[in-house]
Amino acid sequence: MQVFADSPPPADSNDPSPEEAILASQRRVLADRPARQRPGGVSWLDPAVSRGPARLDAALLAVVRSFGASLESPDQWSSGHSDRVARYAAAVATAMGLDQTEIEAVRLGGYLHDVGRVRVSPGIRAKSGRLTDAEFGEMKKHAVWGLELLEDLELPVDVLPMVRWHHERHDGSGYPDGLKGDEIPLDASIVGIADVFDALTSPRSYQSVMSGSSALALMRSRRGWWRPEVFDALCRAAEEAPRGTMPVVDASEPRLGPAF
Repeated sequence: MQVFADSPPPADSNDPSPEEAILASQRRVLADRPARQRPGGVSWLDPAVSRGPARLDAALLAVVRSFGASLESPDQWSSGHSDRVARYAAAVATAMGLDQTEIEAVRLGGYLHDVGRVRVSPGIRAKSGRLTDAEFGEMKKHAVWGLELLEDLELPVDVLPMVRWHHERHDGSGYPDGLKGDEIPLDASIVGIADVFDALTSPRSYQSVMSGSSALALMRSRRGWWRPEVFDALCRAAEEAPRGTMPVVDASEPRLGPAF
């Protein structure tokens, strides 16, 4: 873990490093989020006062969508990424039978999941080849930085878990917190699988574009990264999607593939 002080603290010091203090603060924000109140003492997450999808779609979604797209401008390889992740996440949520408010929530999370990338060095964001270990280490911090940027905003739905935890894996091998199983919120898991599906089916300087069928085959070989019901919902969504809304998947092809 990087320590920002010029010199290390004394060996017997119990004070957390600056980075550890930031992480602890962020975890408290996530833990306390449902109790946060809107004016009048009513929780933003109270279903009785939730701003429904009709109020989410126009002004807010337009602003959030534009903001997400603006993060991609220095990087030709990620152009349109947040828009596609939002669309795929909503399709997965629909395939799982979630209600309309939950579907619009994951759509919002898809638009904002990579907001922390604004703090990643521009040279790393725009690099056309594979990242070095050090560069990837910085890129991985975007999940933490995204929470920092959004934690004080009073959005009508709680996107913080999706922003921080969309790279966590069901088997505990993800980041930044190594969560596993049901420790990972369902909405974060949905945005995370949509993120990977788009990464595999979009152009990258270091890999060929995969078909939807090939991407699902590859993902099946690492199926332990996601909740079973989330992976199955992605497969259904991709196979049943209207043409042009998701990469084409041939339902007759076996979903088997090499390891990542």
